[in-house]
Order: sequence, then C-alpha cells, then structure tokens
Amino acid sequence: PPGKSNVQASSEIPLSAETGLANASAAPCTAAPESGGRPYSPPVFTTFTIAEKDIAITGIKLSASSIFQGETLGIEVTVLNKGNQSETFDLTIYYDSAPIETRNIVELPPIVEEAFNFTWNTDSITPSSYRISASAPLPEDANPSDNTFTDGIVEIKSGKPPENVHDVAVLNVVPSPT
Repeated sequence: PPGKSNVQASSEIPLSAETGLANASAAPCTAAPESGGRPYSPPVFTTFTIAEKDIAITGIKLSASSIFQGETLGIEVTVLNKGNQSETFDLTIYYDSAPIETRNIVELPPIVEEAFNFTWNTDSITPSSYRISASAPLPEDANPSDNTFTDGIVEIKSGKPPENVHDVAVLNVVPSPT
C-alpha cells in the first residue's frame, strides 16, 4: 500500500540488445504479480539510450622520418568516435614504450574523426631509432583492439643539423655598352 512500501527493482540489459533508444516501464503492485498482486497506480514509462562506446585510432603521421637530437618532431594522431555518444578519454603518444605526452580529449562527438597534433622535443632523447605509437583506452569500448595504433620508425641522429649554406654562382657576365 502507498506510504508503507519499500520498492526495489533491478534490470539488466542483455549484450544482444540493439544500441539506440529503448523504453522501460514500471507499475507498483500490492504484491508481486506472480503472487496475485494488483497494480495500485498507473505505470510509469521512460525512454533512454543504450550507448555504444567505440573509439579507434585510425592513423599517425610524422613530420619527418629522421631528425637530429634537439629538433622537434610533429606527430598527428587521428581518432574516430565510432560509437553513438560523445566520448572523453586520454590519448597518449609513445616512443617505443616511453610516453611522450598524454592529452585529455573531451567530448569527441559520435561518428566524428578528428586529428590531434603533438610536438615532441627530442633535446634529452638518446640518438637511436624509435617506434611511434598512440593509445586511447576507453572503458567498456565495444572494440578495444583498435584503440592502439603503431606507425613507422623515426631516427634521432646525433650531432647538429647542417647549416644552411647559401651558395651563389655567377654563370655568365655580359658587359653592357657604355
């Protein structure tokens, strides 16, 4: 009866449920319906969204494949939100397994692909060849295997970049009549 009831309910959405809009309804009863309980008020209805969480790193572009220690490398990481809701997540870029930078990406809209630009300062990096990758873990992602992407190798060379030499050659001289 009203005023003396302790109502508790739970429900589970099966993994086989389609994503998108869904409906739920509830009706308070005098007892469980299987025990002969009768509704004592009209049912209530609500609509909600069954969300699909799914982001993917779709590409990495490097500004160069070889640079000198101390130079900067531009790294562009492209992420696609394949889900049906905006997502907030951390995007981290790495050289081998060492992190370069982590950026918090806020509210990437559904079905939108966006490029994020990073700059790697290599002042303190030991000259060698490094594999560049990116990772964007997302809890409950429908397809977490595409949340990591590895691109080719960048070579960090020791020494200084060559100075720009401006060499001017005189190829022909023609005297002017005076």
